[in-house]
Amino acid sequence: MKRIYKIISAMIVAAIFLSFAALSVTALSDGFEKAIEGFSAQHYNVISLKVGQMHSPLASTWVMGGGEGFTSDPSVVTIDSDGVVTAVGEGSAYIYIVAVTGMDDIYYYTVEAAKDTATLPDEDREEVKDTQNSTQDTQKAPYVDGEDENDDEERNEPFFPSAGQNDENGHDDGESRDDAYNDFQKDYNKTKSFVLIMQKVVICLVAAVLCIVIYSLITMAMLSVSSMKKKELPPRVQNGNTITALIPDAKFCPKCNTEFGNASFCPNCGSPKKQKAVFNVPIKRCMTAQKFEKYINAWLAENPYITDCKFRIENRSSLFSPFVQLKFFVTKASVEYSVSPTPVPHRYGFAFLYKFRVFGPIGYSEEKHVARWNENNPDCSVLYTKGGRIQHFGDHGFYAQYYNYVFFKK
Repeated sequence: MKRIYKIISAMIVAAIFLSFAALSVTALSDGFEKAIEGFSAQHYNVISLKVGQMHSPLASTWVMGGGEGFTSDPSVVTIDSDGVVTAVGEGSAYIYIVAVTGMDDIYYYTVEAAKDTATLPDEDREEVKDTQNSTQDTQKAPYVDGEDENDDEERNEPFFPSAGQNDENGHDDGESRDDAYNDFQKDYNKTKSFVLIMQKVVICLVAAVLCIVIYSLITMAMLSVSSMKKKELPPRVQNGNTITALIPDAKFCPKCNTEFGNASFCPNCGSPKKQKAVFNVPIKRCMTAQKFEKYINAWLAENPYITDCKFRIENRSSLFSPFVQLKFFVTKASVEYSVSPTPVPHRYGFAFLYKFRVFGPIGYSEEKHVARWNENNPDCSVLYTKGGRIQHFGDHGFYAQYYNYVFFKK
């Protein structure tokens, strides 16, 4: 009984498969017939061959990709598993190709008999033989609607599909393959030129950035060393700008208006009787620290009579400038001083200190910065300092730039 059930089950399954195959064949047959009924002759789908010639239609790739190809008359043309059509006999037939995705296309082939080479001269016979043995790319321009059927010479020239767009009636717009290729080549050359220009621009930008970085590192290292060396002041000079006039003593206290009399200090508030002058450094908006250092030291060198000096400064730093020469600025500065009747033996000077430090503030500070400079300048007494640091990459970042404005006496 079990064997009978197995036989019956196998027969049922076979019947089901046969029914599906029949439906599939019927569907393909219907699709073939509809494709033939709706066939519209175009340059690419009407092909003329001679017996023995082969041709690969545009849709042959569908067959190689798993699709199927069918012929309406296998005595005229056949199609193999690679989608190659072979002319086997005189006549005309359709080739129908269906892709695995369901897309389909149809082609119309006319096949003529090959020339009889027995009556031809040897040279022509070899030429015809070579033509008959051709396996690909021997497509001839077929007859389509609107062409002269008697224009055999024109029809037998090799045909290449146009690269232009077809209009709504299916006719080519007249743009040839060469024109399309030339247009493509022009666009390609333009794009290539643009890419080359952009590459050069990028290379120039990268080179410029590298140059700026290298220059910045070199100048920072040089200033970091030179500013910490022994400070040399310009020689003293006396000229028309030298201040020699003594400042008269005040008769009344500038704070409480009490009369000094013979006292050296105000009996009420203790303000000194001796008055001081103030030199405000002429700064328009701001002055770089290096330029300010040269200016104030030149002013102090031409004024050997001033004494009892006090220095005041306001400054700012630029976080964005990569150049150390343009990173530190003085915005306001003044020197309060008295005038001695004779040149004073000591000298006043100003120094801008800079230090590039890796690993930020680890084991370092503004005070240590000035102390290290003072070690290199033991003959200088520091009277005034104002400094800070520019920290990069966080409070304990990769590196820091320390600066100090130092007013000293030596």
